[in-house]
Amino acid sequence: MPVKSLLLGLAAVCLALIVACAEPTPTATPIPAATSTPTAMPTPTATPMPTVTPKPEPTAAPTATHTPTAYETGCANGTAVPNPSSNSGLVRDCAALMEGKDALRGTKSLDWDYSEAITTWEGVTVSESPQRITRVHLDSGLTGTMPSSLGNLSNLQWLYLNDNRLNGSIPPELGNLSNLQWLNLGFNELSGSIPPELGNLSNLQWLVLGYNGLSGSIPHELGNLSNLETLDFERNGLTGSIPIELGNLSNLQGLYLNGNRLNGSISVELGGLSNLEVLHLNHNELSGSIPIELGNLSNLKILSLGANRLSGAFRLNSATSLIWRSSTSTVTN
Repeated sequence: MPVKSLLLGLAAVCLALIVACAEPTPTATPIPAATSTPTAMPTPTATPMPTVTPKPEPTAAPTATHTPTAYETGCANGTAVPNPSSNSGLVRDCAALMEGKDALRGTKSLDWDYSEAITTWEGVTVSESPQRITRVHLDSGLTGTMPSSLGNLSNLQWLYLNDNRLNGSIPPELGNLSNLQWLNLGFNELSGSIPPELGNLSNLQWLVLGYNGLSGSIPHELGNLSNLETLDFERNGLTGSIPIELGNLSNLQGLYLNGNRLNGSISVELGGLSNLEVLHLNHNELSGSIPIELGNLSNLKILSLGANRLSGAFRLNSATSLIWRSSTSTVTN
């Protein structure tokens, strides 16, 4: 091979190599970084506030309106009660009597009537100022029962229904008569028990229930009657023991429990009744010894203990008269 041709071939090879080496190395096209399209944050929605229903302004309770009873309407006619609009208390008193009239009178006529002034009614006393019924005194043959409406006579001071023929029970509503001072229901035909509500009568001075047909025990609530001067339950059918609470009646002057069926012993507390003048316990079923404390009753004038089963000995005040003495007791003055 001629040298010239060889050289030309080598030169062509070199040239090709040079050209190949001179071409730039292709640059890898960079992959663009993935750009995430930012997600728009949701616009916060305001939470709706709960609807508050305003509380209504408190309104005053409606004033209870009093609907007059038929009895009050009758008493407010201008005749039974003068000037009824300014004498509402007397209208209520009038209504209380008219409500109980028929029950109380029984077969007896009673002149209480709407057509007559209440100041003229039989057995009724009306005070002047204020005009209210303060006394009811009827002892002339009533044959009915005691009406509960009597307990509405809030200013009543005297209730005398003795010496009639009233029957039935004593209404507990009488315990509402806070101004009552004298209660006399003796000599009737009343039955049932003595209402403990009578112990509410703090102004009571006389309590007379003798000569009826009452039964049961003596309520211990009667020991609350601090102003009581006379307690008369004689000739009934009372049972049980003598309540020790009767020893609290510091103003008591007369205690009449004779003619019942009381049992047990005589309460020593009775010896503390310093104002007691008369003590009748005869004709019962009392037993045991006679309390020596009875000898401390310096004002005692009459002591009756007979027809019981008492025993023992005690000394009496020299001014005391002993009647119907128990045969098994010994008493010295």
